[in-house]
Amino acid sequence: MAFTMPFGKHKGKSLQQVPKQYLDWLIGNGDLREPMKGFLEREVARRENSGEADQTPATEHGSVSRGEPASDAAVRRIIRQELGLLFHRLGDALEKGRG
Repeated sequence: MAFTMPFGKHKGKSLQQVPKQYLDWLIGNGDLREPMKGFLEREVARRENSGEADQTPATEHGSVSRGEPASDAAVRRIIRQELGLLFHRLGDALEKGRG
């Protein structure tokens, strides 16, 4: 079972199908927590170690290298956590803007 992107431009694609530039962007700018960040970092490392760093693999199948595929429940939990963090930070930013 392959890990699929639960959000964003590449939602529903296996992690192996997502362009490396997008993975790099998420890791650097997405403010992600574990285990999501680990999944992305392992996929980037897998590509760099195999020479796939500048290309998106054609395969749809497979699992995240050196990691366990996430269950749907785990992915939903990650999304809820990330959205909660995002809304918390948004609320803090709005409060700072008012005061």
